[in-house]
Amino acid sequence: MSQLFIRESARPLRRKLYEIRAYCIFGCMIRSSYGAARGLFLLLFLLMPVVSEAAWPLGGWGGRTLNRIEIPGATCGNGTPYAVFFSPAPDLSEHRVTVYFGGGGSTKCREDANPCPSESIQTSMRSLSQVISRLAVPAETDALERMFIDHPDNDGYIGPGHWLVLPYCTQDMHTGRRSNPQTYDMTDVAAYDSSHVLVAEVEDRLNSGSSVAELEAAYPGIEIAATSGSPGSVQVDQLLVHVTHRGDHNIALALQWMKVNAANMDPDFFATAEFLITGGSAGGFGAWYQFWRFADFLDDHPQTRLTLAPMAGSPVTRWYSEEAGGLVETPGLIADIEQRWNIYQGRRPCEVAGGDHVPTAGDQCDDVLDLLDHYRLQRYPGRDIRYMPMGNKEDYVGIHVLYGDDPETVLGFCRTVHRYFQYLAKVPDTYPYATWLFYRQNGGALRREHTPDRATMLMALQQPFGSTTPSAYSQLRYMNALTNRTLDDPSPHIEYAPVFVDDIDDPDSSFSLGTTHFTYPECNVPRPVGIEATKFEMRDDVVPPFTLRRRSLKFTSSTRRSAESARVVPPARGSDGDPTIHGATLAVVNTAGTGETRLINLPPGPEWSALGSAANPKGWKWRSRDPASAVSLIQVKQDYIKVKAGNSAFEYTLDEPAQLSVGLRLTLGENGWLYCSDATARTKDTPASSAKYDQPGRFTAEKRVVGPLLCPTLG
Repeated sequence: MSQLFIRESARPLRRKLYEIRAYCIFGCMIRSSYGAARGLFLLLFLLMPVVSEAAWPLGGWGGRTLNRIEIPGATCGNGTPYAVFFSPAPDLSEHRVTVYFGGGGSTKCREDANPCPSESIQTSMRSLSQVISRLAVPAETDALERMFIDHPDNDGYIGPGHWLVLPYCTQDMHTGRRSNPQTYDMTDVAAYDSSHVLVAEVEDRLNSGSSVAELEAAYPGIEIAATSGSPGSVQVDQLLVHVTHRGDHNIALALQWMKVNAANMDPDFFATAEFLITGGSAGGFGAWYQFWRFADFLDDHPQTRLTLAPMAGSPVTRWYSEEAGGLVETPGLIADIEQRWNIYQGRRPCEVAGGDHVPTAGDQCDDVLDLLDHYRLQRYPGRDIRYMPMGNKEDYVGIHVLYGDDPETVLGFCRTVHRYFQYLAKVPDTYPYATWLFYRQNGGALRREHTPDRATMLMALQQPFGSTTPSAYSQLRYMNALTNRTLDDPSPHIEYAPVFVDDIDDPDSSFSLGTTHFTYPECNVPRPVGIEATKFEMRDDVVPPFTLRRRSLKFTSSTRRSAESARVVPPARGSDGDPTIHGATLAVVNTAGTGETRLINLPPGPEWSALGSAANPKGWKWRSRDPASAVSLIQVKQDYIKVKAGNSAFEYTLDEPAQLSVGLRLTLGENGWLYCSDATARTKDTPASSAKYDQPGRFTAEKRVVGPLLCPTLG
């Protein structure tokens, strides 16, 4: 029954239905032998006045088809009709749904201007065929085929459920709300955007006999605004592309059909519905930005389960700072996202009321961390929602389109992506999955993969630093298990070595482990854990003649009562944080602006020892009896860190009038755990004064100072 209005044999019935306007929800609830088959949730939407003839097999799962369904009132960037693709579940009582947001880059002006100065265009429309593919819904989609829909890893959730693809044809990350076109001058775009190829192609067509009118009719959205020369040697002096950014309108219209017609489906479906919202590249942004529509729709059914799993598309406004040991808000990234919102005329999720959220003036949720905070804590507290951000740490698009080829920039980008996933791993209900994805196509050279798909979603991830133990979960298996709430290993999958896929189109392709790469292992920066400064005291001799053996530092952190993300957890033996293999560093830094920093290297050697046994590991210990050593003791155990340092080798002085605040950073391993604190001087009396505890020769911090979000900057 699900294909009743798709096949040729259905034409007379469909025509009759159109005549009487007795529109049926796609997949229609025909009350025959299916009777009360609750289910025909089929398909999500629709009283459909327009249903395409296109249908084709996907293989597996009963020979299912994806059906192209046009959404009345919805249009693509060039004005052509907007359509979705849907395949109903083989079991019509199925209540699991996978929604996939399509990708395809974005088009914007680097300056907030209309018309857009040609040299400031950023776009993925680089040929006439790409103009069509970026601004119109194709006759078919391979979005779900590329996820190996019929692969056994999908048996847990995706395979047996309904499949809905929301294509991308508006170049606005599914967020645009414009009613008028934005005009882009493609005549002389920067070389890395390659739009000069588009101009050359139009010139070739004109010089091969096509007229301006014919080309503009064949490629809606383009305008050949000015030409010069004679027939056979025509030159395009100005080529414009008009794009109506209305991705948000299209998603709203598609979901409006679901909302309007839900009562015509099984009334109990949404009481037990489960949704996986995913998408790749620009569709990853779409999944982040449009998730609220699905969750708000199901707000009356708080028992429903939702999983948000964006791929290779997460909005960021922060960049990794080695000095800060973390992510720092970056004006350029903030301005970029702000400018996109302005051009697309979109609305941020936090600007729209829904769930438990009531907008207030100035609400911002531009960054993935901000969006998580908005969804988890403000909009849907207590809901059964899981978040699985996915990405590639050496993203081809990120490196070569957004940031160029400068090695330091590439490394900075890779570290930024890695640090984001580390931060995401600390957020409850969030299960990040970050890899290095490389593949060969037809035996060719290795390529970076942008949006994880096909065999790259099935590869056996390998732990770094020589371990041969693969993860039990491929990316596809992990996503299915998380969505179905059967995940056995919730640990974040973010610390892996590069793996090369021999054939991206072969689900049985062999994989090979990469031992080195141009940014590896430097990209795997230490994970930051802001720990409580339970006790922090420093002493110094500042009166001549100096007795430098009196110089001392005593630091203790007890984190049993701390938040889960701020508790001390010793790195495992043999891991990248094992100090007996990779050493450690201790840094003490004034965080009030004096600039004083002391960085101490603690190399692997006899001073380091493992606590406990192999069967019951307890942590790590550094013990030095050498009077010339700046550090005499370090202990790292579950929920506990202790540091003792001092004497002349320590070299951090307290000869300033006051310290005000002092930070401490302990890094285990080159790319292991980074524990840090930032404590202010203790105060006493009324009015409060720190003079007794913060003076030349003495610094005593407040007790139980909560750990910082960002680690103190070095120097």
